[in-house]
Amino acid sequence: KAEVPSVAQLKGALVTHGPLAVAKIVLLVLLAHSLPRSGVFFSWIVPMIVVLFPVNLFIFGRLLPRHARTSTNQVELTVSEVGRFFAADYLGALFLYGTMFLVPVLVGLHVAPHTYAYFFLAWAVASMMNLVAVNMAVSMAVEGVYDPSSLADCCRSALVRALGLLVFGAVVIGLAAPYTMGLLGAGYLDAVPLLQLLAFASLPSAVVDIYLGTLRARSRRVRIIGVQTLRAVAVLGLVVLLQEYHQVFGHFGDPRLTAVGVAVLLGQLVVMLVVLPDLGRLLEWRRRPASPDTARQEPACLG
Repeated sequence: KAEVPSVAQLKGALVTHGPLAVAKIVLLVLLAHSLPRSGVFFSWIVPMIVVLFPVNLFIFGRLLPRHARTSTNQVELTVSEVGRFFAADYLGALFLYGTMFLVPVLVGLHVAPHTYAYFFLAWAVASMMNLVAVNMAVSMAVEGVYDPSSLADCCRSALVRALGLLVFGAVVIGLAAPYTMGLLGAGYLDAVPLLQLLAFASLPSAVVDIYLGTLRARSRRVRIIGVQTLRAVAVLGLVVLLQEYHQVFGHFGDPRLTAVGVAVLLGQLVVMLVVLPDLGRLLEWRRRPASPDTARQEPACLG
């Protein structure tokens, strides 16, 4: 049931993101010399603070009231239900961001500064690939909340689109990495296996992220925390473990970096295998329509 964005919506996105990106670049140039240590930080934070107030005023002052007037869906939610949902989702997000930001810290503790530069380039590319599924999961959750009967179809659509894009991207990156990384310097070739592994790790990660979107649409609070915790423990634990046995990967680039790529790929695969049974049951909803009693018991949900 996902709708194609209108021209007005696309223009709104450009109006919001365009000036924000330009402001970041301008401030980065201005502050790089005057604040060499914190210029990058302020070039990101200052524009976000400036944009925060008008954007929130637009959302809460115009968009939400207009939606409340025109929406035909009536969902009864209490403040405690909303609070419990956001508490669970926030806790799960802490584990997610812990995974994203603690892995670079763990790598930085074991490698030289120039090697860390090789690692972080590959990590940044992989992080951008992971955003594909994260953004699709958000849209899918919103559509699933608006029309719970369409959640299974939205999930199928999100999986097909996300995995289609990521398979293409992973193959292209895997084939091009030995050549493109070499353009930056001979040392960056040490991170080629890492980049290839992280690119393919985005595939099981996409399945998990889209599954998390279905959990948000169904208000499965405890399971959200459980999946995010499992992913954090699996990825971080394997990174720590394989760093101790990095010699195994001595013939594949820098062994310490390659060990990180293997750990992330294995961790994401483990979590994907755990969530597949429940995801499979969800995708069978259309073939096994719920009874009226079951439909009435379906919990209200938030995206």
